[in-house]
Amino acid sequence: CESAMVHDSYGVPLQEGCWVECTNKKGEGQTRQGTGKVKFIYNDQITFYWPSWGTYNYTQNDIYWYGLRRIMSDKAGTKLQKDQLVQCMKDGYQEGIVISVDTESVGVSWVGEKGCGNGRKLLSQNEVEQFGLKIIGSNAVTGSAWRGRACEA
Repeated sequence: CESAMVHDSYGVPLQEGCWVECTNKKGEGQTRQGTGKVKFIYNDQITFYWPSWGTYNYTQNDIYWYGLRRIMSDKAGTKLQKDQLVQCMKDGYQEGIVISVDTESVGVSWVGEKGCGNGRKLLSQNEVEQFGLKIIGSNAVTGSAWRGRACEA
């Protein structure tokens, strides 16, 4: 994929399986469109699946026009953000808090000893989907429920 020189509006390489969001001219995410997943990359066409809209083909110029930006998402395509509570659907439904997010990985501090994927703290998009990581809440909203529960850094 990277050899095809396909990238988002901000110069980050796009790969099949990664997720994007639309942004405005200020670089702020636009939630109306939701998130889209790169399904196929071939020649100068990129096929995105938008859960709310369906499947569409874009060119690199379309990606610039719509301000598409690569993001990390949970297994359902919801954008991952710092301080969200997440649950690993494998490995005993372990819970954790998102401590970092960039375009290629998400850092999770797992509650308890083990954690998801034998305690892996940095997960790629492929691993997020493999382990079935899903957002179950926001620490900012439900922080009181987490008081007294130890998180490993």
